Amino acid sequence: MLSTAAFLVEATTPTDSNPIIVSYSFQPPSISQKTVDGAIYSVLTTPTATFAGNPGEPDIPVYSARILIPYQQSVQAVSVTPGALTTLGTYDILPVEKALPLLPDQPLEQPTLEKNTLIYSANQEFPGTLFTTIGTYFFRGYTILVLTLHPIQYNPLTQKTVFYEGMQITVTTTSSSSTNPLYRGGIDKEAARGMVDNPDVLATYPQTGASPLEQYDLLILTADALKDSFLPLQTAHDARGVSTIIKTLSDVGARSTDNIRDYIRTAYTTWGINYVLLGGDDDVVPAQNLYAEVNNGGTTDSFPSDVFYACLDGPYNFDGDSKWGERHDGTNGSDVDLVAEVYVGRACVGDVNEVDNFVNKTITYMTYNPNEPYLNKLLMAGEQLDDTTWGDDSMDNLIATAIPPNTYAIDKLYDRDHAWSATELIAEMDAGVHMINHLGHANQDYVMKLDSSDVDQLTNAKLFFVYTQGCYSGAFDIGDCIAEHFTVKTKHAAFAGVLNARYGWYIPGSSNGLSQMYHRSFVSGLLKKNQGTIGKASHYSKEFYISMINQNGMRWCYYQTNLFGDPTLVFYLSNATTSNLDGNGTLRWTDIAHGATVNGSFTIQNIGEANSTLYWKVIDYPSWGTWSFTPTSGDGLTPEQGAVTINVSVIAPNEKRGSFNGTVKVVNLRNYNDFCIISISLATPVNQQILHPFAHEIFEKLLQWFPFLEHLISLHPFLSQLFGIQSKN
Repeated sequence: MLSTAAFLVEATTPTDSNPIIVSYSFQPPSISQKTVDGAIYSVLTTPTATFAGNPGEPDIPVYSARILIPYQQSVQAVSVTPGALTTLGTYDILPVEKALPLLPDQPLEQPTLEKNTLIYSANQEFPGTLFTTIGTYFFRGYTILVLTLHPIQYNPLTQKTVFYEGMQITVTTTSSSSTNPLYRGGIDKEAARGMVDNPDVLATYPQTGASPLEQYDLLILTADALKDSFLPLQTAHDARGVSTIIKTLSDVGARSTDNIRDYIRTAYTTWGINYVLLGGDDDVVPAQNLYAEVNNGGTTDSFPSDVFYACLDGPYNFDGDSKWGERHDGTNGSDVDLVAEVYVGRACVGDVNEVDNFVNKTITYMTYNPNEPYLNKLLMAGEQLDDTTWGDDSMDNLIATAIPPNTYAIDKLYDRDHAWSATELIAEMDAGVHMINHLGHANQDYVMKLDSSDVDQLTNAKLFFVYTQGCYSGAFDIGDCIAEHFTVKTKHAAFAGVLNARYGWYIPGSSNGLSQMYHRSFVSGLLKKNQGTIGKASHYSKEFYISMINQNGMRWCYYQTNLFGDPTLVFYLSNATTSNLDGNGTLRWTDIAHGATVNGSFTIQNIGEANSTLYWKVIDYPSWGTWSFTPTSGDGLTPEQGAVTINVSVIAPNEKRGSFNGTVKVVNLRNYNDFCIISISLATPVNQQILHPFAHEIFEKLLQWFPFLEHLISLHPFLSQLFGIQSKN
C-alpha cells in the first residue's frame, strides 16, 4: 500500500469548479559528515524523507505525495507554490554511491566515490524543480497521482543549500466519462483511505461498482494434479473466515502469463478476491520475467516477478519488445501498473509431497496460540559485506527504525562481534524464533551461511518467517533455489519468506542500501504500520517507495522481491498489548416485502489495551437473503479510534415462511476465540397476518426500552415465530 512521507497540513475537497489543493510541511534536515577516500562530505538526513538519486548525483532527501483524483476525472495540470525559504549553509554534499551486489566470494574492496561532473560543475540549483511527476496509478479503480517533492535545492558549484519549509500542490483536473473496470465501489474505500494524502476526495466515488457474483477472499491457482492436495488449506481458511476457491490452469485455458493475469483480473471482479496464492513452481504456474537495470544500466536483467499478477491495470509490454516492465510499457506508453489490486504469494511446489509440506506448515502457523512466547522473538543476522561495511549496521538500523521499541526479544548474530557460524544459526532456529532478518552474501543454493542440504536437515519445532537481502536466494526460475528448500521441501524451516530473484544490492559504508530500504519498509509495515497479513506487508514494502521507482536500482528491487508463502496469513504480533473485540447493535426489520432491499448497521470497537491493534472480519451471516457488508473487514483498529460502523444491506428472501432469524459473527483475526454476535430478525408480510403492524410497532418500542424481553421471548417457540425472534429451543 502507498504511504506518504511528508507531513500533511491541509487538503481541500474539490468541486466542479475548484482544483485539488494539498499543503505539505517538511522537517529541516540534520547535517552530519562522512569521510570517503580521505575527503569529508556533508550528509543531509531527515526522519520523514527518503533518498532518490542515481550514482554521482548529490544525495538529497525527497518527499512523496500521493494525491487522490476525483471519480471520473483525470489530471490536467500540476503546479506548486513554495513556502518560506531558508538558507541552510554551504556544503559539499555526498554524491550517490554505486550499489554493489550481495554475491559471496566477491572482492572485499570499496569502490572509489565518483561525482557526476556535469552536475557538480554547474552553477545552477539541483534538482532545479520543486516536484517531479512520477505517474498516475490506480488502486482498485481509485486514481492516484504520485509526485516526488524536492524542498531541498543545492547549487553544487557554490555549495549553497536552501530549504523550503512547505509546499502547496494544486492539481487541476478534467472530466472523463470512462470508469475503471476494476472499480468495485465502496467495498474498497477504506483500503484506499490509508493510501492517499487527501482522503476527503473519496466522497466523490460512488458506493456502487462492479458487483461480485460470488464472494471469495482467496484464489488458489494451481495445476490439476495438485488441486486435491490444496483442499485441506481451503478447508482451514474457510473455517477461519477466509473464503477460498481453488482453480487450475485448465480453468484458465492456457499457460501463458497474459492468460493467467486475465483470469486473476476476472476473478477479482467476479468473485471479489483480494488475495492470490500461486500454487506451483515456475514450471507449474509460470512467472512473468520483468526487466530492470542498476547503476545507470551497468547491470541489467530480466527475472521472475509476481508483481505482474498483483497489479492488474493495463499492459506490461506496450512496445512489444523482449523487455517487459519498462517504465514506458504501460497504457499508451505510460509506466506499468505498480499498485496491487490483489496481494500475491507463491507456493513453489512441484509435486504432492511439496504441497503437503507447504499446506501443513501454513495450517500449523495459522493455529498457533497467539500468546506463544516464541512469537515475540526476532533474530537479526548480519555479515561482513566488504572491508568497511557490515550487515550488522543495517540490522541495527532495522531495530531502530522498523521495530516497535521494547516489544520484542531480539537476538543478534553479527560478524563484527565474531564470525558466527551455521551451527549457531541452527541453534537459534531450534530454540524457536518467529522472524529472521538477514543481510549478507548469498547465491541460489546458499544463504545465511547455510546451503540447501543444511536447510533440508533442519528439525526446528517452531516455524519461522525469513527475510534476506542475499542474491539469487529466491531465483525460483533457475532450478530449485534455497527459498524452495526453506518453504516447501521440508516439514520444518520456514512457513514463509521474502527472498530475491537476482542480485540484492547494498551501498558500501551505508545502512541505507537499495535492498535494505525495501527490507525496512516490509518490517515496518508488518510490525508498526499494521498491514496485518504478510501479503499486504509485501506489497506495502514496494509501494512505499513508488515515488522513487525511476531511481537507481529501485525498480529492480521492486520487481525481484517475491513472497514465498500464503499471502492471507496474519502475522502474529508481540503480545505486549492485547486487543478485545466488542460489538453493539441488532438488525431487525418488520413488514418487509419479498425481494425488497433493506439496510441497517451495527458497530464494533477494540476495547482492549491502549494502543493495541485489532484485525477483524465478518465471517458468518445467514444463508437466507443476499447480504453485503461495508466494510467487511478492517486492519489495525485501536481503542483510541473508537467504534467503527458496519453498514449492512440485505435483499429479503422470496420464501413465504414469514420469519427469518440468524446472527452475524465478527471475529478477531488474531484470536478466533474473541468474537461478537449480532442478532438478526426479518419479518415478511406473512407474519403481519398473525400480528397487526401497529402491535409490531409497539413491540419494537418495548424491546428498545426493555432489552431482556428479547431473551425471554426467544425461549418460547410460538412467541419467537410471532415476533420474529430467533428461538433458543
